[in-house]
Amino acid sequence: MSPPVYGQQMQYDLQQAQTYEEIKKLAKRSMAFSIIGFFIGGLIFGTLAFSRANKALDLMQQYNLGHEFAGKLKFAKVMGIIDVILALLIIFGRIF
Repeated sequence: MSPPVYGQQMQYDLQQAQTYEEIKKLAKRSMAFSIIGFFIGGLIFGTLAFSRANKALDLMQQYNLGHEFAGKLKFAKVMGIIDVILALLIIFGRIF
């Protein structure tokens, strides 16, 4: 097997750096969405927090990058679920 070509290695490193930045961005956004969702618009922001956190966790597992964001992402995922549940309880509480 031939050694990797220099250009291919640079492209791989660039892809890893972009994936790491994507995970970092998703972690920040999911945390923000989960906190905002706790106070206003839990149904919308909770869903966004959950989906962003899930996507980042999948990228983290697939590329084995960004493990330092795992705690934030798990917190955002749980808070997103809590946001949605509280929003539904408030909605159904007002109806009934």
